[in-house]
Formats: sequence, structure tokens, C-alpha cells
Amino acid sequence: MLALIPLLCSIVPAIAGLFGGSKAGDTVTAALDTVRQVTGIDATTADGVAQVEALLSGDPAKAEALRAGIDAVRLQMLAEQNRERDAERQAMLDTLRAALADTADARAMARTTGPTAWGAPVISVLILTAFGVMLYRVLSPGVGDAANSTEATLLLGTLATMAGAVANFWLGSSAGSQAKTDALAAIKR
Repeated sequence: MLALIPLLCSIVPAIAGLFGGSKAGDTVTAALDTVRQVTGIDATTADGVAQVEALLSGDPAKAEALRAGIDAVRLQMLAEQNRERDAERQAMLDTLRAALADTADARAMARTTGPTAWGAPVISVLILTAFGVMLYRVLSPGVGDAANSTEATLLLGTLATMAGAVANFWLGSSAGSQAKTDALAAIKR
């Protein structure tokens, strides 16, 4: 069967690229079927391939028919690859649409008036207040040894990270992303 590949490539050179892809097995199977239909010879062995070569060299009409058949196989395999890629792209697009819809729903919920509208601001104030208090306790000279303990330093580091997240939420990527989303929505209308 491998001996058939050089013959097929000599008939339709553009098919060579399909023997290394995800459809290589399907391409060989379809090409073997085409050779069998056009020539009536089973080309799965070296002898079969030699018989096909001999037949094609003596019969230009069969050679042309085989060329057309192999080219049709190539086009069919390319179409299948394109359908698979289109399906993958569509799945990715659907995933992105779902993520954007989820983000839009979350932002819409954050803009509502009611208890959920106050969630982010209240948590932000609590985190920044705790950070300020802990920073004062650790850096104040008269507070005592407890303020300089390992636990206090770890808590200060954790609160500093949270304070950075709060600032990023209100001033950083979330605010910029929201402005971008609003601008895109205005352009869509």
C-alpha cells in the first residue's frame, strides 16, 4: 500500500500534502478505491502497483480518468478538513460568545439597584480598611511585639494583595474592559 503513494503523487502532486495530515488513512483508502474503480486492479501490493503503472503507461485514457479520480479524492479530503476546521472554529466562537454573555450578565447584575449593587463597594471598603489598620499596627513603633509577629506580616501581605485586587477592579482591567464593552455596544447600535 505504501508503494502506491509515490504513484499517486506522480499522478496528482498536490495530493502529497494529505498523506501526512489527520486524513492520511482516509486519503489512502479513498485513493485505493478510486484506483480499483478506474483500473480494476487491487493496488494494495507492490505487484498491484506495478500492474497499475503498466496499465497507465499503455492507456492514456485510463491515466486521465485516474488523474481526475485522484484529484476528486484530494478535493473531497480537503473539503472534509475544512469542515472539521469550521466545526472547531464554530465551537470556539460559541465558547467565546457564552463567556461574553456571562460577563455581560455579571456586569448587568453589578449595575442593578439593590443589595447586590452594594456588594463590590462594601467588600472593597472592608478590605481597604483592614489593610490600613493592619499596616498601621505593623508599622507603628509603640504597638508591641505582637504587631511584628510572623502572623501579622503574613496577614499584611495577604491584605496588600487583596487591596491590589480592589484597585485593579475599580481602576484597572475591569474598568477598562467595561469601557471597551460599552464602546462596542454603542458602535453596534
